[in-house]
This record gives sequence, structure tokens and C-alpha cells, in this order.
Amino acid sequence: MALSVDWGKLRETIYGLREGDIVEIHFCDASKNRRVKRLDNKVVACYKKVVAEFYSIVPDTAYGVEHMLLFDLTEGEVDRPTVWSIPVPSIIAVLIITGQPTKETSDIGSVYLGGNKLKIVTREDGLGERIGE
Repeated sequence: MALSVDWGKLRETIYGLREGDIVEIHFCDASKNRRVKRLDNKVVACYKKVVAEFYSIVPDTAYGVEHMLLFDLTEGEVDRPTVWSIPVPSIIAVLIITGQPTKETSDIGSVYLGGNKLKIVTREDGLGERIGE
């Protein structure tokens, strides 16, 4: 049985997220399969899931496709966070786990990243450079 996605409600949830919300994002990713014996859903769909801190939704400068930017909760340093970039059209489910985090570190020492850590940079600003804090 195929699952049904309420695209209107999903869109409302995505655009209702606030910076700092801890979210679980389910999305479809590209895949490459070798030695395929039959074309079933395991070949067609590659489902991914990430739990992270929501930062923003920004369009790419080449095609204008919106991407959801998330801070990874377990990798990276506070001044150089690991950032997930997921194309919004590939998102199939969003679960808001908590509102904005208030502690600097978790009980196991993983860094919680707050907002305003990065500024979205364009090619003119210098890709890959950290701007502001």
C-alpha cells in the first residue's frame, strides 16, 4: 500500500518552521544501483532521514530551487558547524521534535548550535568563508 503525502499540510509545516527548531526531516535522495535484477521500489526510491536544528530556507542562485538548511547536532564545531542542505521538493515528511534549544551542550557533550552562526554567502562574498557570528 502506498503512503499518501498531504502536500499542502507539508508545505505549511515546512514554511512554519522557526530558526532553532529541532526537526526530523524525511526526504528522497538520488541513488545508483548496480546489478539490478528487477525494478522495484528499492531501486526507484532512496529514503533518508536526518535529525538536526532548522536554520533557514534559501533558494540556490543558479535555478532558484529552495533548500532547507539545517545544523547537524552531533558533528562540527560551534564556529564551523556541519550544515545539511536538502532541496525542499525532495522533502516528504517533517516532524518537529522540540522548539529552540536553550543549553549550550547536551548531557553527553554534543554541541547544540544556536541560530545566527552563519550568514548565507553568495559567490561575490566568497564561497566557503565563514561570515560573522
